[in-house]
Amino acid sequence: MKKHLFPKIFALTAMSLSIGLSLGILHHQENRPMEMTHAETVAQYYSGVTDSMTGNTLKSKLNSINNSHRKKTMGYKQHRYYYQYTERLSDTPSGKMYSFYTNTYINSTWDNQETWNHEHVWPKSKGGDSVDPDIHMVRPASVKINSERGNSAYAASGGYDPGQYVKEYRGVAARILFYCAIANTSLSLPDNLSGAGKLSDLLKWNLEYLPKNENDTSANIALRVEYHRNETIFSRSDLQGNRNPFIDHPEYACRIWGDTNAATKEICKKNAPVEPDTSEVTPEENTPENNEHKSVALEPWQIGLIIAGGIIALGAITAVVVIIVIRKKRGH
Repeated sequence: MKKHLFPKIFALTAMSLSIGLSLGILHHQENRPMEMTHAETVAQYYSGVTDSMTGNTLKSKLNSINNSHRKKTMGYKQHRYYYQYTERLSDTPSGKMYSFYTNTYINSTWDNQETWNHEHVWPKSKGGDSVDPDIHMVRPASVKINSERGNSAYAASGGYDPGQYVKEYRGVAARILFYCAIANTSLSLPDNLSGAGKLSDLLKWNLEYLPKNENDTSANIALRVEYHRNETIFSRSDLQGNRNPFIDHPEYACRIWGDTNAATKEICKKNAPVEPDTSEVTPEENTPENNEHKSVALEPWQIGLIIAGGIIALGAITAVVVIIVIRKKRGH
């Protein structure tokens, strides 16, 4: 009778270990934190750009850098599943993300356009369909706000002002359009209302509302999210692996388009380019471990491992108790 008991004890212990480890692994895989895949720094990313590059030469170089680093485009219908990573900050409430143009909270999960949909920063009817697979261009926005803009060009007057709710979105929107123009060099930015945005206004906004580090809590949410999503799209293993160069180097815009006409020359001359307050985050600093320390709440995968450890411990304790009882019975 007792001879058959030991195999049962070992079977029970093995089963507990298997269940515990499986739960922990599943939680970790399904809810794993951001995986940082690039050892390359921002400086290295743009190492091929020289100070003498301007106009089409610089535009062509940035296009080449973009193409060599963009390992894939997400696809228009896939963006909705990744906004939960790109449109949030460390202190954003669970299940929420920020709406483009307004900074208001919207649900981070797709709700079939009940409350939000995809905003083509470069309107689809003006060539935006050529870049809408790229997550750098399309942003989540409330249905109401999205319909307000339609396909109007961004402009200080006569078009749509992206900063009418939150002024900082003027700079954010400008830098997205600049990105589109180097991602697809067939797209152009005329200094009128026929395109996605009026060039002279875009150049002005770009220099007035510079990017800010996501950890700068004194900065507007729009600029912090802009910085965060650029880092996330570059570093997260299941995203594109490329960067928006105008977030890292706003001065590139004037170097490319500043000589277009008298208005653009005056804007770029008057607003001398300055380095944005982005304080580069190195791969060592921007790690999952450091990101976790910023939040008191446990991630789901951590909870899963705790559960796994508990099940393993329970199995081991059960085995020990049974062995002790058997030994006591033998003693009698």
